[in-house]
Amino acid sequence: MKHIKENGRGEFPRYMKELGARENVRVLDLHAKTLEEYNKYTDEELQERFCKCYNRFDGSFEVTHYQPLGAKTVASWIKELACEEPEGLLCSHFR
Repeated sequence: MKHIKENGRGEFPRYMKELGARENVRVLDLHAKTLEEYNKYTDEELQERFCKCYNRFDGSFEVTHYQPLGAKTVASWIKELACEEPEGLLCSHFR
């Protein structure tokens, strides 16, 4: 099994950053965070840590947030990104 080691989302992440800049809205780069985190593990470790499932379209591992442990993990990444933001304004909205 393989996991995400490069941009498998095409132009979507770039478009979201551009839209955020244009609309003056903060964008938390969960895409980059996911790539960073996934690449810390082997394919086998990813399965054990997040879920035992496949994306039927390309065979890659990327349905983490649909599983209870994966959902909690992704939520923690979102909180981490929010709390890294300048002034920590978003961080106060998390427990």
